[in-house]
Formats: sequence, C-alpha cells, structure tokens
Amino acid sequence: MVLTLLGGQVAALFLEGILYGVYLTTFVISLRWFLYDDNKWKRLRDVNWPMLIVTLCMFVISSLDLALAGRRSFVGILHAELGTPLPNLLWSGIVQSFLVHLQSVVADAVLMYRCWVVFGRDYRVVVFPFFLWLAEIATMIARAVFQPHDSTMVLQVRQVQAVFWACTTGNTVYSTSMIAYRITSVAKMNNNPTRQLRFVLRVIIESGLMIVTTSILAFIFSFPSNPFSTLFVSAITFMVIGIAFNLILIRIMNSRSDDVVYTRPSAMTTIRFTSIGTALTQSSTIAGDQDLEQGKPMPKSGSEQNIDNTVGSKLI
Repeated sequence: MVLTLLGGQVAALFLEGILYGVYLTTFVISLRWFLYDDNKWKRLRDVNWPMLIVTLCMFVISSLDLALAGRRSFVGILHAELGTPLPNLLWSGIVQSFLVHLQSVVADAVLMYRCWVVFGRDYRVVVFPFFLWLAEIATMIARAVFQPHDSTMVLQVRQVQAVFWACTTGNTVYSTSMIAYRITSVAKMNNNPTRQLRFVLRVIIESGLMIVTTSILAFIFSFPSNPFSTLFVSAITFMVIGIAFNLILIRIMNSRSDDVVYTRPSAMTTIRFTSIGTALTQSSTIAGDQDLEQGKPMPKSGSEQNIDNTVGSKLI
C-alpha cells in the first residue's frame, strides 16, 4: 500500500513538473512585458508594481509547492528502498495544502479587483464575491487545522475542501461574467466594438473557463475516497490557476503593444468607464469619408484608441 501510494505521489509530481514548465514559461514572458517595453527597459515609475508583486508571489508559491512535493516523494522513495518506515511528514502536507489554496485565494483577489475597477470602483458589484473570498480564506485555514492526523479526520477535511472549491468556482464565475458583461455593455453603447475590445473579452472568458473547469474538477474529486484522484486534480488545478493568470497579462500586454494607434487631427473623442447606471459619455467629430471613397483603410478613431487603452489598463 505504501509503494502504491508512493507511486501515485511520484506520478502526480511528474505531472505537476510538466505543468510547472509551462507555468515557468508564461512567468518569464510576463516578466518581459512588465519590465521591457518595445526596444528599451521600462522606467521604474512606469512598471506596474502591484501586479508585478502579485505575479512574483504566485511564482514563489508555485515553486515552493513543487519543491515540497519533490522532497516528499524523494523521502518516500529513500525509505522504501531502505525498508524503513516512513517518517511523519504531516507538516509538509499542511504546507502544501495551504499553498494550493493560497494560490487560488490570490488569483480570486486579483480577479475581484479587476471586476471592481472595470465597474468604476463601485463596491456594490464586489459585495457577493468578497464574501465568497472571505469564505475561501476561512476554509483555507480550516483545511490546515483539520489536516488529518488519523482516519477520523478525513471526512471533515473533504467537506471543508469541497466548500473551498465551491466558493472558488462561484467567485470566478461571478467575477468573470460581470467583467464580460461590462465590456459587452460598453461595446454596445459605443456602437462599434473594436478589435482590441473583442480580444480582451475573449481572453477574460477563456482564462476564466480554464480556472472554472479545474475548480469544478477539484470540487467533484473532493468527495471520493480515492487519494490518487485528489493528488492529480490538485496538481493540475494548482498550476492551471497560475498559467491562466499569466496568460491574461501576456496576451493583453502583447496586444496593446502590437496595436498600432492612429489618431486624426480633426477628431476629438472622449470615452470613459463610469459607475453603474450611468451612461457612456462620447463627443466626437468624424472625418475621413474621402479616404473611404478612395478605398483606403479607415484609421483607428480616437474613441477606439481611448477605449482600448482604458480596458487594457484596468485589467492588468
């Protein structure tokens, strides 16, 4: 039984290592966009320090969890070869469990912040996800406290873990849906959704689906007594959250950099996000009919430029 369980731990470690390689790639690329702009290094005052610090924290969490999983498997293999009983690695299991949940708590906090900012910093929008987030923190702590010393605590641990992933799923679904709704509403009021706006909407939905799918799997496999399913699902969920987080940053920052902005001297447009229930303000002077008649591509208007930059800056 020890060898069988140990084999499952090694297999889960192998899977987590592969996903960590993908995560590490996205992490390095995201650092490039944080610190380097076009052909020069960014000035310190131009760096998005809050989001950079969050990205670094998630990297430390992911790396530490992988290191602990590797140590746990190595110690297990060593004692299995020597024929000695396995030492008590309860502290390692507690720390790993805490890190897995902490990764999700941090990601949900950032997603909740994005939702709050996109809605003009209206606190009413984030009341529901905030309480879900507090429930995540409470269950994360309870999961560490109820870490089973013996078989009598297994049921309590699984119940707490199921509640945690249910809150995570609800938080992600709500915040992602609200952000998508806000972007769609702005696009409709603008009557001309830009390529950048549609791209940002797709990025948010795709990354949200990645996290929701793995969170639902983690919730489902919180109930079976098979330890192998928990090992594999935890490894997948843990790394997918970090990968999805980095992909949002990379794709939006890369799109903003590649997007060539054209402005017309005769155009003056102002578009801004306002609080809930207020209209989108727009005043514009349109020119360029001659270019259209001659078959020239229509340059990006000032409104499109403004709304592209606004959406991008609010989500990273």
